[in-house]
Amino acid sequence: MALIRVGSQVFNTDYIVRVRLNDSNSFSDNCVTLLVDEGSGSLNGDPNGFTGHWGLQAYSFYNDQANQLRGFFTSPDYVLDLTVPEPLTMTTGGE
Repeated sequence: MALIRVGSQVFNTDYIVRVRLNDSNSFSDNCVTLLVDEGSGSLNGDPNGFTGHWGLQAYSFYNDQANQLRGFFTSPDYVLDLTVPEPLTMTTGGE
């Protein structure tokens, strides 16, 4: 578990379901989006009486905040990169 703070929000990385490092939308080309599992509510319940599952919530960050998150999630200290490199192709010269 790690806690990360972005602006006034703090996220427990255990509940981050997906990260889009290079998300682009109508607001900016420099965007990082976190999809977070909000869990099943607080211990005291919602003030409006809602106690069911909150589901997934997307959070988008732009510019400097996006750059900081991108740096965090691409650091070799935090992420094991399982991207398979493209296979090498052998070319032979003339016979």
